[in-house]
Amino acid sequence: MLSKDEHIAKLANITVKLLIENIELKRQIEIDKIQKISTAVADHVDKWLSRPYQGKSERHDIERFSKEITTFIYYEMKT
Repeated sequence: MLSKDEHIAKLANITVKLLIENIELKRQIEIDKIQKISTAVADHVDKWLSRPYQGKSERHDIERFSKEITTFIYYEMKT
């Protein structure tokens, strides 16, 4: 039978292992989320590059698209 101190040490070890696993899972979720967003951004850029410029100038069109893609990334990162 384990002593009180041995039980506490065992619980502490289990807690540390769970914390490490939790950190790793959170890191993997973030990596997956960034990959998903990167793929979506690449798709948006590809579609944008294949259409003609619209608006006052190329620069204006680029700025409008930049705002669109930045907003997309912002909201995707919040979810």
